[in-house]
Amino acid sequence: MIFENEFIVFVVIGTDHISKKIVERADSFADDRPRKVVRKVIWVPNHDLLRSECLELLTTSAGFQANDYEKVLAFVLSPRLHETKDIIWRDETVDDLRIGYAYVRAGKRERNVFNN
Repeated sequence: MIFENEFIVFVVIGTDHISKKIVERADSFADDRPRKVVRKVIWVPNHDLLRSECLELLTTSAGFQANDYEKVLAFVLSPRLHETKDIIWRDETVDDLRIGYAYVRAGKRERNVFNN
């Protein structure tokens, strides 16, 4: 499901208390979707599982460095182009506003795929 580009995907990495709380809140926000864009939450237990897949997706975010992967707590993918639109870092304070902001960034109009 992580590579299906028909909906917004919120990926959370880790099994600690903070990760679990983000999964719960992101999942509840997913059910309250504006404009009928489907939202899905994927919970990856650790940075080793799906490492290459997550890194492939994270590199679509401008400025992301692969050596910072272990610092990623969560990231959000846009629906059509399936690009990383927001990254939540381990040292951030994550509340409902931050989760909502991540969904908003992923749901914004994507760049025109026909531009050369």
